[in-house]
Amino acid sequence: MTRQLLALALTLSLTAPVLGNWDDTQEGVVDLVEPDKPTYDELLEQIDTLQGQLDAAYEMAERYGTDEELEEFRAAVGWQLGDLDLADYGHTREGSTGGPGGDMGDMATQSQNPVGGLWMMWLQNDMALYEGPLGGKRIFNTTVFQPVMPVQLNDRWKLINRPVFLLQGFETPSSFEFNPGGSFPPVSPPSDPFSTQMGLGDIGLIQWLSNSPSSSKMVTGVGWNWMFPAATYPDLGTGRTSFGPSVVAMYLGEKIITGGIMQQYFSIDNRGNRSRVSYMDLQYVFRYRLNPMFGIGFAPNMKWDQVTGKVTMPIGFGFDTMTMAFGKMPMRWGAELQYFASHEGRTGLDPEWNFRLYVSPIIKAPEWATRGIFGGGRCCRR
Repeated sequence: MTRQLLALALTLSLTAPVLGNWDDTQEGVVDLVEPDKPTYDELLEQIDTLQGQLDAAYEMAERYGTDEELEEFRAAVGWQLGDLDLADYGHTREGSTGGPGGDMGDMATQSQNPVGGLWMMWLQNDMALYEGPLGGKRIFNTTVFQPVMPVQLNDRWKLINRPVFLLQGFETPSSFEFNPGGSFPPVSPPSDPFSTQMGLGDIGLIQWLSNSPSSSKMVTGVGWNWMFPAATYPDLGTGRTSFGPSVVAMYLGEKIITGGIMQQYFSIDNRGNRSRVSYMDLQYVFRYRLNPMFGIGFAPNMKWDQVTGKVTMPIGFGFDTMTMAFGKMPMRWGAELQYFASHEGRTGLDPEWNFRLYVSPIIKAPEWATRGIFGGGRCCRR
């Protein structure tokens, strides 16, 4: 809530009782009756009510209004995140005015920036449908928690940190290797052909270095990724420590957002009792923005197991949007349905369909992450 809205709410709260307590004592003379002063809790309740109504109206204007209507709404109510609030979220608005859709439109764009300054708590669920040679279909469910935590190193470079935690559960009718969801190499199926297992998978860490400013339409980053054997059961992980390079490039246009994220893994330990890892994951992204807050498109993960030579190539379609959760917290969320064009049907256990649902609340960036570890940090202040 801006200072303007706070002042308005307090003014209304203090003056409304006064305006309702005029008393005529004699003709031509008016005395003011002393009103009952509202309590502090009553003031807060009235302010919360006003804020909720204004937030709902503002969200509707951002979602369905034109840029001109949105600017008129913003000017009328004096409500926006503002540069100071954007800075708290790790984003600097370049220039005196925001992009399409105003400040929330800028934040929606930056939430699509894999090397941007926003701290996001990314939670994704993939529910893949498999078809095996013994008949029937099985579900492999992978829940991914991947917080995005950029840290400013100096006035140009930042380090983007993405730890990856997996919760996996599956049931399979046969015992041979297959590709699960998520962003990691194939794992072995359960030793019991018809068992259901659920537990933690391997833990990953993706890190990129980038000097792309937040105002750039073309952003890039280069770095590395780790995978550590931390699965609850051997069936839920590779059992190997892996390392490899990673590259990201994304075009952030006014209407078009497109690019890709490549991760390569090689096992670097000498555990002979588990298969070696040589594996690539490529996420290719295309989104068309119908308005600053809402877009359609796809962002599936292609997987190439270089040990077996198997490639899984999904195609998909879904939506992606930005809203204000609980009236105060920016949150990106969306869903996508994917079909695996390269699945082998009953000749091998491969995914046929996948339904992806994700939510990503955006939290305020810690001060230490924005000021520059080695000095000169300016990611969040102009």
